[in-house]
Amino acid sequence: MPYSIKAVDKEKYLMFIVEGEAAGFDDISAYADNALSLAFEYERNRILFDETQAVIRFDAHDVFLLAEHLVDLNVAAMGVRAAIVCAQSNCAMTRCVETALQNRSINCKMFEDMKSAEEWLEK
Repeated sequence: MPYSIKAVDKEKYLMFIVEGEAAGFDDISAYADNALSLAFEYERNRILFDETQAVIRFDAHDVFLLAEHLVDLNVAAMGVRAAIVCAQSNCAMTRCVETALQNRSINCKMFEDMKSAEEWLEK
């Protein structure tokens, strides 16, 4: 099943509940573009990605391409602060995404539980 994103407008941030499967750069860049578009529609720059029910398959090259894609979109200058709560099966690669984005001054942090992610976003 392709991935789907459900946006939930919280008081201080926008939460995306992600389900289904995304694989490779084309899927994850479309996912990122969709999420950013919705965040701007809701006028939110703090985003929580709940990926606990998602299967996201990508490799280190896809992570690099995604990071460069977000640099091209000038995401760092937009003031986006993103928390990602990953499924256990995705945590290792999500940590790579976190590192690649932080190395490009994009404020992104991975969490294994919702409470920690929410507390970080609300700071």
